[in-house]
Amino acid sequence: MLPSPGWFIFTAFLFVEALVVIILVAPMPSNTIRGVVLDQLVKLNERKGVRYGCWAMVALSGLYFWDSVATLWSQPYWVLSCEQRELLFFTERNAYATGMSLLLFFVLRRLLEIQAQLFVARAQTKAAEAKAVKQQ
Repeated sequence: MLPSPGWFIFTAFLFVEALVVIILVAPMPSNTIRGVVLDQLVKLNERKGVRYGCWAMVALSGLYFWDSVATLWSQPYWVLSCEQRELLFFTERNAYATGMSLLLFFVLRRLLEIQAQLFVARAQTKAAEAKAVKQQ
């Protein structure tokens, strides 16, 4: 049984999401680097094609998640053959992957907001320290 092209696209999107989340969670050596990373991610997110593509992938993930969970709940596990149970294990794996993709998407959106707030707060702190040193 070959996977559908939608699963390939979904998996690629999941890896990209994970990579961006890792970048945002990683410690930044300076606020300047944080600003550059955030600036590039915000510019990328401002492109309509990227934004609509991300929301389309979230919709696809939601549909796949719904389908996987519906399949899992509709099968009485105790009357299935070994091959049918194997298919349910694949379906369960797909449910985990799609659920994780949905979770990562919303975590990613929140991380962007938190990092932007941290960038502004650190810039204000640095300006206040420079002003205090200048007044002394």
